[in-house]
This record gives sequence, structure tokens and C-alpha cells, in this order.
Amino acid sequence: MEKNLIDYQVLIIDNIGMLSRLYRYGEFAFIGGAFGKGLHNILEAACYGIPIFFGDKNYEKFQEATDLINRGGAFEVHDFSDFEIKV
Repeated sequence: MEKNLIDYQVLIIDNIGMLSRLYRYGEFAFIGGAFGKGLHNILEAACYGIPIFFGDKNYEKFQEATDLINRGGAFEVHDFSDFEIKV
């Protein structure tokens, strides 16, 4: 039975290697890592033109993150309240 992904608001994937192709189904992407020591790949999500959100620590060492923020395609967030405001 084939399912239409447009009918779902949450997509849970139990598979490695598919994320880069799944961003096209999203309205935005929250990329992990930037509340800690680094930032996971944001360029895969950026290819689909969706807004990108990530934590506000240590993202500055990633030129693509700074460039996307400057161009209005990405946003750093401090916490959930900040995220709600920026979404």
C-alpha cells in the first residue's frame, strides 16, 4: 500500500543515508550540533531553499552558516522561546 507523504506532518526515518533527500518534504530544518562543539551539515537542507535553524554556540567557525545567516536563509536560536519567535 503506497502512502502519500503530503498527508503526514511528522516523518520518522529509521535508516542511515536518507536525510539529504528528505529535506524536500520539510517546511524548515532544525540542524543539530550547534548547542555543543560544532554544527552538522546544513548545506543539504539549504539546497531545498527551506529556512534553517541551529543553536547559537560555535556555528561561527562554519562559513556556510554565517553566509546563510547574512543572506536570511538560516537563523541561530538561543532556546525554544527564541525559536518560536523566529519561526
